[in-house]
Amino acid sequence: MDVKRKSYPALEACTYLNTAACGLISDTTLKAMQSFNTDFLHQGSKAAENWMMNEWESARKEVSAFVGAQVSETVLVPSFSFAYNALIESIGKKKVLVYENDYPSLLLPLQLKEFELYTFSGIDNFSFDYEAIERQIEQENIEFLIISHVQYRTGYKADLDRLGQLCASKKIHLIVDATQSAGAVEINFKNSKIDALIWSNYKWINGGLGTGSMCIKTDFLHKFEPKIGGYGSYEFEEGALVYRPSIKSFQPSHPNVAGYEAMRNAIREKAQLGIKSIEKYNSDLLQYLLDALQHKKSTIIGDYSAKSRAGYFCMPYEAEQFEVLKQNNIVVTFREGSIRVGVHFYNTKEDVDRFLEFV
Repeated sequence: MDVKRKSYPALEACTYLNTAACGLISDTTLKAMQSFNTDFLHQGSKAAENWMMNEWESARKEVSAFVGAQVSETVLVPSFSFAYNALIESIGKKKVLVYENDYPSLLLPLQLKEFELYTFSGIDNFSFDYEAIERQIEQENIEFLIISHVQYRTGYKADLDRLGQLCASKKIHLIVDATQSAGAVEINFKNSKIDALIWSNYKWINGGLGTGSMCIKTDFLHKFEPKIGGYGSYEFEEGALVYRPSIKSFQPSHPNVAGYEAMRNAIREKAQLGIKSIEKYNSDLLQYLLDALQHKKSTIIGDYSAKSRAGYFCMPYEAEQFEVLKQNNIVVTFREGSIRVGVHFYNTKEDVDRFLEFV
């Protein structure tokens, strides 16, 4: 892919295959953050008020366009966890179906808020049995399916079209954590059957830490009125602050402006390359890596197909083997006896080949 690797200085210092943990920012993304902070340094409240009055809405428009949502369905949030906790607070205690090994930040809030939880298992701890999910929804009278688009322990990418159609046919609601997919694969919220889509920007969006986004379908928002609010939730009408429940209810505070400027720049970079092109490039590069591992008869979690993944895979690994990767400046995640390895648009076959030397 036509990416100026020098724009991502971290790539010069190491072989970086760890976007699933934290995506790299580009030098222009850094400059976007610094530009606002420079204005803030010299202008104080004038700079902050100018952004909130004139740029906040345009930032929402850029996010909504990126994921195919309506602006009225899109909100800027501090993180996935913040938005998710606020959202489930608004829906009350329901019967919820989740994947048993999903991300802790998705499962724990449901447990703490005492939802009636039901779990399903994966096939060989990897893929999903969608017919079994359907049967469980019917048997348990499930009201919500809440799931990560991509599973953090395996890299498995759920079929959101199939899950969406299933949920719509059973008249239940679907909430999706897209933190491990937004920025890596194309998502069209408008054309999907997803009720709420939430993600943080620090992974595949490459927007740095401290920001997130959320999209909620209008009818869902009307059915489950927000139970959160603050400064960012108001509209200015005739010089006065007026509150009406809306998607902006989930935008409660003065925003992390420098962080959202970073996010905007990262989204613009991806829009210029084209998210479909990024998805294909990532898939082809990942398949190149998986084919090599299969040829070497290396064991991985799940199948050797990139089609079932968004950008990464996991494989059993010993701590001593991981130390070899560290010593050779190859950056991946080691957790619970396995490594997680991912490729993104700024990676190359040379990065992959260097990793393969030590596996």
